[in-house]
Amino acid sequence: MKGGLEAKMFNALKNEFCPTRLEVKNTSCDHTGHRIIEQEEGLETHFHVRVRSAMFNGMKFTDRHRLVYKTLEFAFSLGLHAIEIDCDSDSQE
Repeated sequence: MKGGLEAKMFNALKNEFCPTRLEVKNTSCDHTGHRIIEQEEGLETHFHVRVRSAMFNGMKFTDRHRLVYKTLEFAFSLGLHAIEIDCDSDSQE
């Protein structure tokens, strides 16, 4: 089952981009040596996001990332520390 922040991020991306593919993966456990993780057990801090959407058709790589960051801006105040983003247009394979 997805954690609270993971589910909120998933729903925000789903509502914003109407994606044909969407993955939100909590990778916080891969960062257990980081000070913030050791201080806050169970905290959702690191994520890998993969979004494929027609909204990205014709957009530059940097513009796609800006839109994803803007959509997930709220999550940084809820504990998000780092995010890895893969976003493709529907026309890309």
